[in-house]
Amino acid sequence: MPLLKSWNTRNFIFLGLLTVLLVCDIAFLTTQSRMPLYIALLLVLVMISLIGGRVIPSFTVAALRRRGMDVRIHDQYTLDKIALLSLAAVVGALLVSGPASLVFAVACFVSALIHFLRMRRYHTVLAFKDPMLWILHLGYGWLGAGLALAGLSVFGVGVFPAALHAITVGSIGSMTLGMMCRVTLGHTGRDLAATRLTTFSFLLMQLAAVLRVFGPIFLPEHYTVWVVSSGLLWSGCFALYFLSYAPMLWLPRPDRQPA
Repeated sequence: MPLLKSWNTRNFIFLGLLTVLLVCDIAFLTTQSRMPLYIALLLVLVMISLIGGRVIPSFTVAALRRRGMDVRIHDQYTLDKIALLSLAAVVGALLVSGPASLVFAVACFVSALIHFLRMRRYHTVLAFKDPMLWILHLGYGWLGAGLALAGLSVFGVGVFPAALHAITVGSIGSMTLGMMCRVTLGHTGRDLAATRLTTFSFLLMQLAAVLRVFGPIFLPEHYTVWVVSSGLLWSGCFALYFLSYAPMLWLPRPDRQPA
C-alpha cells in the first residue's frame, strides 16, 4: 500500500518479485520439490543485485568523500540492466535444463562475469578502509562467487550445494548483517561507524562462509565439523548484533530527535 499511495514506480518491481516468492513457497509446500527453493534463492539474488547496484556505490562514495577522497559514482545503467537480465537467464536455464546442464553453467558464468564487471566502478579497494562498506562489497562479491561455483559444479569442480551456501551464508548473510547494522545506526541518529565487536562479527560471517563452502570440498570426511562450525559462527554473528544493536532500538536517540 505505501508503494501504491506514493506511486513509487521505481520499486514496483518488488511487488512482482515478492509475488513470485509467494508462488515458490506454495509450490514447495505442495510438491516438496527443491526447484521452487532454487528459484526463490535466485530471486533473492535479483533483489541483492538490484538494491546493491543502487546503494553500494552511493554508500561507498559518500563514506569516502567524508574521508576527504575525491571519488564519484560511475553510472553504468546498461550494465545494471544486463546484470538483472543475466540472473533472469540463470532462472530460465535452471527451469528448462536443470542445475546440471551446460546451458545452466554458461548462464551462471556469464552472470558472474557481469556482476564482477559492475564492481570495477564500486571503489572496492578503497572500501576496505571501512568495515561498514567492505561487508557490503564482500556480500556482493559472494553473489558472483556463488554463481561461478554453480557453473563449475556442472563440470565436476566442486558441488552444487557449495554454490548454494556461497549465496546463502556468504552473500545473503553478509548483505543482511551489513544492512541491519547500517540501518540501525542511521535511523537512530548514530554515526555510521563499526565498533570492534561489529567488525569482529563481519569477519566471523566471512569465516562461516569459507568453512561452509570450501571445507566440504577439500576435506569432505569432516563434513559435520564444517556444517556445525559454520552454523555456530553464522548464528554468533547475529547474536553479537542483537547484543550490540538491540538497545539502540529501544533507547532514545542521542540527538533527542523522534525515532
